[in-house]
Amino acid sequence: AWLAARPDGDKTRIAAVGYSQGGDTALKLAVPRIAAAFAQPDGAKFRAVAAYYPPCGNLRRTRLALPALILVGAGDTVTPAASCATLARGQPNVVLTVYPGVAHVFDDPGFAGGRELFGMHLQYDHDAGEAAKEALHSFLAAELR
Repeated sequence: AWLAARPDGDKTRIAAVGYSQGGDTALKLAVPRIAAAFAQPDGAKFRAVAAYYPPCGNLRRTRLALPALILVGAGDTVTPAASCATLARGQPNVVLTVYPGVAHVFDDPGFAGGRELFGMHLQYDHDAGEAAKEALHSFLAAELR
């Protein structure tokens, strides 16, 4: 509602993008009953969602009503790519991109060289981060045209 009401906003082109737990929230916005709850009387609603390294296991085999982009590393031990593959399976509106050998938080240069934090391995990967950024821009351009 806030985005749609802004004078520089376009209520027909609203998407949610989230990272890790925020990716979980973005994906939940694509669940039919939740998407319907966020739709506004003036027609404003989310049109697409994108999630970087989300905990897809939280949604298991939930059907998603919105186009969704999921970007995750094959080497992510925090939010395993296999859970995202299970979620994406059989959903033509879900685009899953898995980056080989890439860990959690692969797009954050603050984790260059890798780091253990609260029992999680976090590691920046320049190439994957740039590829994911391009994938996100392409996805949003296509879905919000």
